[in-house]
Amino acid sequence: MNFPICLAGALVSILNLPNISLAGAPPGDTAGVLETIRKKHDLPALAVAVVKDGKICDRAAVGVRKHGDPTPVTIDDQFHIGSCTKSMTATLTAMFVEDGKLRWNSTIAEVLPDLKGKMDAQYESVTVEQLLTHRGGIPGSPPSAAWKKAWLLLATPTKQRNEFVAAVLSQPPEAKPGTRFIYSNQGYAIVGVMLEKLPTSPGKRS
Repeated sequence: MNFPICLAGALVSILNLPNISLAGAPPGDTAGVLETIRKKHDLPALAVAVVKDGKICDRAAVGVRKHGDPTPVTIDDQFHIGSCTKSMTATLTAMFVEDGKLRWNSTIAEVLPDLKGKMDAQYESVTVEQLLTHRGGIPGSPPSAAWKKAWLLLATPTKQRNEFVAAVLSQPPEAKPGTRFIYSNQGYAIVGVMLEKLPTSPGKRS
């Protein structure tokens, strides 16, 4: 999934908040709304894309590329989305849970049975909720061997993710699952692989 415009989902939510003052911005003026928010919070730039039925129906970008540089941002600029992918993954997870295709207490071993016996036994009972709240014991920094295996695998991103996750889970956890908060990108990668294993997409009835 490609997201060339940063903050899309977050800003769609912001635009619908009743406590955001839109004084001076006429109805339908997306750029004006963004500029109001940008000035209020002294941000260098904001961009948003509104997607409906799989099509971009509105988009806008305001501000400059960086503080002290007058170069304006454009709707064609690419933003590094970073950990915004975590909120996207968590949202997809919630959609699967709402559809009854996953539970918050679904375990790694339950959803990824092919890894049972290959992963460290402590990970088998780690739940989706623990992974999403960074309490699954997953290391904050992945084992170097995990990255190496993924990068050397000349395959699709899905297969690379599977290889990476299998390598991470084969090593002992950084802490006993459920006992510590450990911010971990790897935990979200595991959830991503779990979602890919589900039989149907969220919102679609089998």
